[in-house]
Amino acid sequence: MKYRILGPLEACAVTGERISIAKPKHRQLLATLLLSHNAVVTTDHLIGNLWEGGQPNTARGLLKTYIWGVRRLLSPRDPTVAPIETLTGGYRMLVDADDLDLLVFSELAREGRNMLRGGHLDAADDALRLALSLWRGPVLQGVPKSWSLSDAAAHLDEERLNAVEDWAEVRLTLGCHVDVAGQLRPWVRANPLRERLWGQLMLALFRSGRRGEALQVFHELRRGLDDELGIAPSAPVQHLHEQILRDDPGLLVPDSVRPYSRAELISSRYGQSL
Repeated sequence: MKYRILGPLEACAVTGERISIAKPKHRQLLATLLLSHNAVVTTDHLIGNLWEGGQPNTARGLLKTYIWGVRRLLSPRDPTVAPIETLTGGYRMLVDADDLDLLVFSELAREGRNMLRGGHLDAADDALRLALSLWRGPVLQGVPKSWSLSDAAAHLDEERLNAVEDWAEVRLTLGCHVDVAGQLRPWVRANPLRERLWGQLMLALFRSGRRGEALQVFHELRRGLDDELGIAPSAPVQHLHEQILRDDPGLLVPDSVRPYSRAELISSRYGQSL
């Protein structure tokens, strides 16, 4: 069974057939269990997610009915073998590391970040590109959001942005500034307070010979921060602005990078996943 939550919630059988999860409560329940993969989720937590505005008196009985319903969706021939365990005080969803897109994304993003820190830029680029390609839209799109699910979605959005920024850093170090300049604009528009993204866009534009646009981006950031928070850009971004103003040669692409053989990553299960 394969599960995807980085976008619309999906479950697919080993045959590749997509399982229809039509009922909102079933989607909420499955999403909550998947977010806590391989860990016990208490009955109280599940009830809180399903009936955030006030639970009915029959909530515990209804929860058992919904659990059985999800089991039947995942294992129509024999719901008792579905990968949802009933334990004292709650339930646990059993998921292999390769079967949930969130787990694959997290491992790839971690690997990419480690490769970046080690200076293995080609491998970092591969890992981060694969990680980001797993996203198909907003987290748990189509799933009714409780406060708990909304918080989890916000956390995953943050992880996605971290991976985007790491990818941009890799590409800038490799000298692919034109590529970065083209792809970062939608991200800065969607995340107007994310200074690292704005700084990366400024640097990409400057290295692409678009100094005026780089300076304009800084002014947009400064206005946005002042309007929203009443603060100025951080010291690193202001320093970058000053470097661009004086055409600091230190902002140019390094003369050499330390490329790393892609063989290790490509031969791994993650390199083969897409």
